[in-house]
Amino acid sequence: MSYVPNPKAAAPSGGIELRKAVRKKVLLTGKVIWDGGAHILDCSILDLSATGARITLSQSKVMPEKIILLDIANRMAHQATVVSERAGGFGLKFQASHKLADISAPELRYLKRIWMEAAR
Repeated sequence: MSYVPNPKAAAPSGGIELRKAVRKKVLLTGKVIWDGGAHILDCSILDLSATGARITLSQSKVMPEKIILLDIANRMAHQATVVSERAGGFGLKFQASHKLADISAPELRYLKRIWMEAAR
């Protein structure tokens, strides 16, 4: 259940920017989470926008296509799809974003616990 790049989704040549939102360069601590918190990997968030991010993993280089990116500094959880993998990391497209303070759904409450442990 690892991410397999889609050759049809390759970036166009010539440096044409197709993103809908401008990404800004950042260096933030994050967590990549899947299977309801059963798997948690440390990551660095390198670029961030309202619609996606670019991350690098500190350990394993394998993760599923659907993940949650927990942005520790901004207290945000992003349900995301991995859309690219390159030597410089993974490109993510956000499907939904949640402020941790606003999460009330029982199936997402574990994200607050993970954030509390990471913020120590």
